[in-house]
Amino acid sequence: MDFTSLVTLFTQCMQCFSRIHYGRQFGASYESAVLKLNICSLRLYRWATSIGLNDDLKSHATPEGSLSKREILIAKHLLDNIAEAFQTVEGLSRRYEETMRVIGDGENGDGVLMVITREKDEDEMSARFKRMTLKVQDRIRDGQESTTAANMTEMTLYEKKRFEDLVRDVRDHTDALIESFPRTVMLQGQLAAKEVRELAEDAQDRVLLKGIAQEHDRILAQALETAIIVQDGQEFKNVRVSGHSRAFLGNDVAYGVKVKGNTYSNLVIDGHAVVHAGNVYRGRGQNQIEFGHEKSRAVTDLRTSSSLVRRW
Repeated sequence: MDFTSLVTLFTQCMQCFSRIHYGRQFGASYESAVLKLNICSLRLYRWATSIGLNDDLKSHATPEGSLSKREILIAKHLLDNIAEAFQTVEGLSRRYEETMRVIGDGENGDGVLMVITREKDEDEMSARFKRMTLKVQDRIRDGQESTTAANMTEMTLYEKKRFEDLVRDVRDHTDALIESFPRTVMLQGQLAAKEVRELAEDAQDRVLLKGIAQEHDRILAQALETAIIVQDGQEFKNVRVSGHSRAFLGNDVAYGVKVKGNTYSNLVIDGHAVVHAGNVYRGRGQNQIEFGHEKSRAVTDLRTSSSLVRRW
């Protein structure tokens, strides 16, 4: 397989994501399911960008000629596995449809085969979920204009278990793709930081995305963690430190980086515990530390006995 064929295979995999519909049985979990699968597609797209398989930021990606035959074969094998995961769950969904139509009697048959259509997405999804989902889709479409799936049949996922199986398989195979191209991880981190700026408009967006990314996209989760520290600060809540323990409740901040102060509430410190509540700001030298005064937004409900609490 040559590089051009690999691009075609990747395009087919990306088209699979856009074919998915969801059954009514997803109910309240519909929003998170849609965003979760979109995060999986964004992760695969980011990896492809880093090795030059699409047009988005291609000038910053790995040049086409630098991929060895072995790397192309590895990528082909793992992309084939992702395509096969979609084919497998599609076959199971078709069988589920056939079974329910045979044994169903309206309410138990066609009723459970009702689909949440794209036309009703606005009614089914909250404004926040819908906005972030559309931004993910727009980002991918902008960088890969040729990935239209107009001629492809659509696929409906009715059972949550099949959905989770699909997400797990795509995640695992994408893990293997990322691990097979370690030299691209730094670029993927830079792309993820840009994604955070584009997708997350406020602190709630960042927290919501991080909750999904922690399980399915470690690179995006790290970018979100950095964004939360820099833009929102961290919250330390309901923390108990006792005995002779030592605790650091804050961030180790690189020289020149500006971060928001943290929020502390309901900190219980007993015995001879020593707690540093605040950030450590690094100086110019590698081992220098500047203990600047941190402008924490709030320190409330702090209860101590004989403990030493240090706040900078």
